Amino acid sequence: MKHIILALFGCAILLAAAGCRSSAAVAGDTPEDQPYFAEMAIGDTILRAISENSYKLFRSQIAADQLKDFSENDFRTSQENMHKQFGKITAVKFLTALRTPAVTNLVWRISFERPGAGDDKKIIVQDMLFRLVTGKVDGRSKILSMGFI
Repeated sequence: MKHIILALFGCAILLAAAGCRSSAAVAGDTPEDQPYFAEMAIGDTILRAISENSYKLFRSQIAADQLKDFSENDFRTSQENMHKQFGKITAVKFLTALRTPAVTNLVWRISFERPGAGDDKKIIVQDMLFRLVTGKVDGRSKILSMGFI
């Protein structure tokens, strides 16, 4: 009985330690270790907003002048279409920062799951890449473009 309790305790510790880590933990755990810390935080927040279907969170990362042509209704429609086509987001992993002059290109792998169309409704798993392009405007990172590729 003692061995079973110790094994269960060990499994609980492993499960707690194996949780998802944000992209802030890719190269290190502090902003000083991250050359693109601010940009990665923007991307993480955008992806969390998409995953949680939160226009408010999405809007918090986009400049007001960029939102004038993208309403909450547009966000909801985009979410519905993405959910129908790809399913729900099950995992987000930062992959790399591409070396490019003048702008920052960051790439994440996004995993989706959705039920299949067949009689067995077998779960379909699909990965997509998400790219965020930012540039410095008045010393702050600003989104220039983003999307699934």
